[in-house]
Amino acid sequence: MADVISIIYACYVPRQFYLAIVVQLASLLSYVPVLFYTTIISFYLLSFLILGAIIITVGTLIKDLYFVGGQLNTTQVENEALCPEE
Repeated sequence: MADVISIIYACYVPRQFYLAIVVQLASLLSYVPVLFYTTIISFYLLSFLILGAIIITVGTLIKDLYFVGGQLNTTQVENEALCPEE
């Protein structure tokens, strides 16, 4: 499921295509011990790769939702509370 979602995310946010590559590689390398009875990369490292992809994705989400042009994005309700119309 994470493989499919990472590909969809890469289509929607092309500047972060590398996240899809990281998730795909981590998924592929996690199957290697089962299929070939050898370990190329430790599961601990693979889990940190996925954790890094999650942190970058959440950071991008927060930045896109709350910050526009480097400034905090305020909503119309907050603007009306600060400067009521007369």
